[in-house]
Amino acid sequence: MCTVKEIYDYIDGFAPFYKHAEWDNVGLLVGDGSCVVKRAAVVLDITPRAAEKAGELGCQLVISHHPIIFHPIKRLSSHDAPYILAQHGISAICAHTSLDAADGGVNDALTEAIGLEAVRPVCCEEEGGLAFGRSGLLRDVLTASELAAGIKRRLGAPRVDFSCGERPVKSVVVSSGAGADLYLDYCIENGIDAFVTSEVKHHQYLEAEQAGLAVIDAGHFCTERVICPALANRLRAAFPDVEFAVLDEAAPYQSI
Repeated sequence: MCTVKEIYDYIDGFAPFYKHAEWDNVGLLVGDGSCVVKRAAVVLDITPRAAEKAGELGCQLVISHHPIIFHPIKRLSSHDAPYILAQHGISAICAHTSLDAADGGVNDALTEAIGLEAVRPVCCEEEGGLAFGRSGLLRDVLTASELAAGIKRRLGAPRVDFSCGERPVKSVVVSSGAGADLYLDYCIENGIDAFVTSEVKHHQYLEAEQAGLAVIDAGHFCTERVICPALANRLRAAFPDVEFAVLDEAAPYQSI
């Protein structure tokens, strides 16, 4: 029999929970480590809908990237995800910035999806030296518009914004989620050709354009959702007696 604690310990082995940003909340956030797990769900966000679906599937555990509890809870209603999990007796393990920085974590999954080679970690001094970024090379030289189109297709993104459309691109830095504040200066200072991230601000586009850096914003959801199938496959190999289901999810917004 496999327990929640055993799965927690396994994730902690390759993405140590103590290696997280100071502002983050990671680890076993709902439930009991001694609970036996026969079926688990993997998601980016534990929304009320995801919690209900996990209950319908008979899951004993949900593993997510984003924390189900981030800010202190002052009120808990029957429609809130933690309440729903508790109703169904489901535990929640949340691996956020610890999984962003980990070898084989979110950013490595993103580089694989994009098709980068010669990948290496890029540390972020603002976040205690954690490696939330990855640097790599494209197999072929592309324009930024070609790279953006390929990323949109590979990530299934409804929308991709980009700048410096015709500049030749070979070297690329990625930082999943909201990484623009962390690595834009690094990319400019080190002569990187393109930076793939999300939540890029107007003034950052202007700075990048002036420096000749192509910036590609593929959205927070799409740059991080890539970890879900990769993590599920890794967990299936480690715990063959547990069924791991990747729940269907959609970005919490629509694009037209």
